[in-house]
Amino acid sequence: MNTCPHCGKPLDGEFSLTAPDAQGKRKAAPVVSHGRSVFNLPLNDGTFHDVTDVDIKRYIELYPGIDVDRELRKMLGWLESNPRKRKTKAGVKNFITSWLSKAQDRGGIYGSNGTNSFEAEREQIRRVVREGR
Repeated sequence: MNTCPHCGKPLDGEFSLTAPDAQGKRKAAPVVSHGRSVFNLPLNDGTFHDVTDVDIKRYIELYPGIDVDRELRKMLGWLESNPRKRKTKAGVKNFITSWLSKAQDRGGIYGSNGTNSFEAEREQIRRVVREGR
């Protein structure tokens, strides 16, 4: 099994070596990710940033209050609709984490009050009954 030349973790897929440099040494090509690519976010240089299943699992751990897949689809749509505002290779991860953090701060899938919509509706009905409306 191949390992990542940067961190030593096992790689799921293949990676190739770059062409020999002037001294005849071959260097490992940069590894984009560990895992299977799930989303490809367009970058400002015409390439794509792969968001892998491993990345998504980590984002779900970091942002439990949101639907990460849904937010990534929204990011993809935004980037496709705003090509002049696409991110650089160096800035795309900050873009992703900022987007997910803001989505969670807005209440994520549970709404702005931190409860799911069924519980919020039930509480609203209880309030109306208590107030005698």
